Amino acid sequence: MNYTSLAALIESTTQNNEPTFVATIPTFVQMAERQIHMEARLPSARKNTTGVTVIGSQFVTLPLDYITGKAIEIVTAAGTVNLLPKSPEFITEMYPVAATVAQPRYYAQYDTTSLMLGPTPDQAYPVNFHYFAVPTSIVTAGNTWLGDNFEHVLLYASLLHAYVFMKGSADIMAYYKAAYDAGITELRVVASNTKQTNFRE
Repeated sequence: MNYTSLAALIESTTQNNEPTFVATIPTFVQMAERQIHMEARLPSARKNTTGVTVIGSQFVTLPLDYITGKAIEIVTAAGTVNLLPKSPEFITEMYPVAATVAQPRYYAQYDTTSLMLGPTPDQAYPVNFHYFAVPTSIVTAGNTWLGDNFEHVLLYASLLHAYVFMKGSADIMAYYKAAYDAGITELRVVASNTKQTNFRE
């Protein structure tokens, strides 16, 4: 199913062609895609990229499409070191003086654009990000793997967001939720049985 068909189906299923609703359909679909990729952890959402730490700065900038990390590594003279995930509070408590520098051991997602490292880097270490990202949306691509193979999951997730916007009836919402839950369970099985060789497991 391509985006044009999906948008038309959302409009006809909800029986709502009010201009504001129709203009918001792309947002419903993008919210649905993000939800699906977060819940199913599809191979198509797995990415690897690199960055670099800044000497004396606790923070390292995340890739723009980063949702959540699978593994964060730094490259040292002795080899690659896998950093351990912690909370920002843990790092602040463990390393209360941010100006004290050493080789990082921990990372925490600080906000939507940066990771906090502990301790503060004493060198400009190369960083390997192994993470989950939302692939290109069907809204902009026209066709995607999700739309072609699990269109029912994408449709029901989109309808759920649309009905929240419409303040739709609870019984219809429950039906769409049950259909979505069944579909996402099936999709998780596919995702767990699919490997992507260039992604660090």
